Amino acid sequence: MAVLPGVTGISACIRVAGEVATEYQDPEQQSDSESGKPSSHCYIESRAGLEFGIETTVTRGYDLKHGHDHLIIWPTIDGQLRTGKTLDLKPVRMFTETAVLSTAYIASDTANMVNNANFVFIPITTSDDRENMYAHDPKTAKSLGTIMVEVGTARYTGRKVFKAPMVEKKKSITVHEKAMKGRELTHGSSLAPGSLIRVTHQSLHTDYTRIGTFHFYYRSHKGLQAQMIIPRSPSPTLPMGQDADLSHLSDAEIRRLARERLQIVKTMDENPASVKREPGSPPSSLRPLKLVKLDDGTEAIDLTEED
Repeated sequence: MAVLPGVTGISACIRVAGEVATEYQDPEQQSDSESGKPSSHCYIESRAGLEFGIETTVTRGYDLKHGHDHLIIWPTIDGQLRTGKTLDLKPVRMFTETAVLSTAYIASDTANMVNNANFVFIPITTSDDRENMYAHDPKTAKSLGTIMVEVGTARYTGRKVFKAPMVEKKKSITVHEKAMKGRELTHGSSLAPGSLIRVTHQSLHTDYTRIGTFHFYYRSHKGLQAQMIIPRSPSPTLPMGQDADLSHLSDAEIRRLARERLQIVKTMDENPASVKREPGSPPSSLRPLKLVKLDDGTEAIDLTEED
């Protein structure tokens, strides 16, 4: 769970395909925003085709501002403000409360109904088409791959009928290749068709006070490795010409390495001209091969450099 520096009792996380995404520290250690309010920055792993949601949790330890009675959560995904959510809070709380945001209300073709569409990751493709919207607005392209969750408190004053916005439900995003230069980003976000519900209401508030903002940067597994957020996968083979402990290898792996070493030796023996020697110098002798017996009685070539 991500937390805001200096703020007790409020945390947030991203669920991808129903599972809480592991959070990785941002190596650049970004500072708080210009407003001076605290912020949190971390990376998470995701991939195209998976649905996701935002969870914000308030514990008994959060000290609610005097006169305020609601926590307000504003999600901005890839630069697009989505439907927010409120939590009715009491000055003294006996239980932990959690707000879940995994959908957004958008307009539908059915009268008095809105589409409760799901958050979903979709693939990104690149092109050199200058008509692409992201080619004209580098700032918009830069916002791809980011989930921002702003939290604040306010005093409830009433409600009104919610007017759902018109939003295009994309299955992929095309981005100008120049806008993606140096960015390890393979997918963005969109809204997937959900269920139709009756037109709802939205809460009205006054005296809104911002607490801080959570920033989640989503990337693929390979993207996280390329940005050195997580370590790269180790090489499955041992480096040639280096001493190594073979005790962790299976008999089959040792035999494979022995065959490869033997093939190299044979190749060198059959092509002596490939080894450069000074005129008049004696031919270099190959290191004799040493056989060892494995636990199962099989003989193998000793690949270590020990005599």
